[in-house]
Amino acid sequence: MKTTQVLHAFVPAALIAFAFTSGALAQSSGDPVLSETVIVTAPRLTPEVRAMLHNYVSRYNAPAVLSGQITRWGKPVCPRTDGLSRDEYTAFVTQRIRVVAAMAGAKVAPTPCKPNIEIYFTDKPQATLNEVHARDVNYLGYKGAMTVSHPVQAWYVTGTTGLDGRMEIDREVFSDIDFQGGGCKTCSNQVSWSIPTPSVGGYRLRTDLRSEFVNVIIIADKTRTADFKLGPVADYIALMALSRTGAFETCQDMPSITNLMAADCSRKTDGITDVDLGYLRGVYKMSPDEPLLVQQSAIAAEMEKSLGGR
Repeated sequence: MKTTQVLHAFVPAALIAFAFTSGALAQSSGDPVLSETVIVTAPRLTPEVRAMLHNYVSRYNAPAVLSGQITRWGKPVCPRTDGLSRDEYTAFVTQRIRVVAAMAGAKVAPTPCKPNIEIYFTDKPQATLNEVHARDVNYLGYKGAMTVSHPVQAWYVTGTTGLDGRMEIDREVFSDIDFQGGGCKTCSNQVSWSIPTPSVGGYRLRTDLRSEFVNVIIIADKTRTADFKLGPVADYIALMALSRTGAFETCQDMPSITNLMAADCSRKTDGITDVDLGYLRGVYKMSPDEPLLVQQSAIAAEMEKSLGGR
């Protein structure tokens, strides 16, 4: 795989031709774009490669703080991008997230829709985060960081759902905010959290709970991403928007778009890879109510399959 070349950001060529390390993507004219063609070149899956896949899962994915499970989208995703210099650039990033979501097996909302993935490109990232916090502290998610410390960083609002389908949003402070019908409009400034325990079976091999995204905010510092092409940045953001992570600058053992912002990492790529797509498909194929270790093993198995494993 090629190493990402350092070029001036957001060049128009990125909107015309984008080289995927996993193959060529054939986009349909409908909305959302759901079709793709992936050409897989499968390496031999040695025990070392399998160990790297398991390490990818444990390093990249950050389980929900309260439930301890892997979080994924249950509702259809609706991304929105702001802050780029031209409308076609923002449209490219938004559409790329929709395409990757469909490839992963996540639901994609038809447009127009109410955004639940918000991407902000800004040269004042901390001021942008402060504005988001001023809207409501819960937009930063449970135990969300109050400072911007990475070139691209995400904040996740998650919820825990029981067998009866009732969701409790994971948060410390209730307010008047309404996350698409899930907000509390009458219990302002209460410090509280509850798991939907009446709908939990209590089985030792199944949690009967699942962790789902409610809202994701991603802030990209334009002063620190200006030397990257728009295509790889869009793929990097897409993976971050579809799977909860805190590994914003971690170098994986395998070629991966997640390595894009990692310093001194020799395994950077020009786009999303088979490993990355296998990971996302695993996230959206796994049983959502299983314990964490079972979920991680299921994701790693899907990654092996994406590389031609048996």
